[in-house]
Amino acid sequence: MDEVGGMDLRSPIARLDEIENLTLEAAPEEKSKLLDTIVAAVQFASDLAEADFSASVQLPGFSGRSLSLATTMAMQSVNALLAAASVKCNIQYPEAEIQEVMDSAGDMIYRCDHQPAPHEWDHAGHRRK
Repeated sequence: MDEVGGMDLRSPIARLDEIENLTLEAAPEEKSKLLDTIVAAVQFASDLAEADFSASVQLPGFSGRSLSLATTMAMQSVNALLAAASVKCNIQYPEAEIQEVMDSAGDMIYRCDHQPAPHEWDHAGHRRK
């Protein structure tokens, strides 16, 4: 975690309805709660991906593999929530599903399924590709 004096320096995670070129379908009465839940799930998955418990966890059988599995499961939870909200990229037709993935640098990002060139956003909502 990037902290200075107890302050979190990471960019805030944008709600999906604040990210340009993303659409979603959710019942109006549930939309805000669903979006907030997705933000919380993304934060949790990001925290796991950045965590290093190797020095503080003294449990038999604990390894980086355990943490990697937990991160993968957290990302799958994010993807299940994205699917539940039917989050899609509308840059090209037809619209394409959005998924939470880890890029080649190890950063967690949103990526659409458009081919041959998928579009990407960081969690702050900035388009990368």
